[in-house]
Amino acid sequence: MLVGLLICALLFPAAMLPQSQVAVLHTEGVIHGFLVLRTLDGQAIADGDVSQVAHGDRVTSHLLFHFKDASVHEETVVLSQRHSFRLISDHLVQKGSILKNPVDVSINGLTGQFKVNYADDDGKKKTVTEV
Repeated sequence: MLVGLLICALLFPAAMLPQSQVAVLHTEGVIHGFLVLRTLDGQAIADGDVSQVAHGDRVTSHLLFHFKDASVHEETVVLSQRHSFRLISDHLVQKGSILKNPVDVSINGLTGQFKVNYADDDGKKKTVTEV
């Protein structure tokens, strides 16, 4: 329940505010990197990769972490880079045993609509949608 409320608290104000404008000085291109997520004491807890591709004025960035216990953190963001960066869509999935409450969040930056699917503390599936 706490995770769902926290997500809603973070997303409701964001959906109501106009997007901040960040000017595109140099268009984004292609990247691919291999990542290691470590604890503060240096212990590796997840391996992952990040990739980015650009097609015309759209940039798609994909981040994926596989944790040692098979948990997953995956996010795909699509941005427009026409004159200024603008969020088109964002999809975040976090699931696995390391995460007490799995979550699947989708945001449509063009309409302001978002949807959050999560499991509460009792394991019951919940959905929050806002237009």
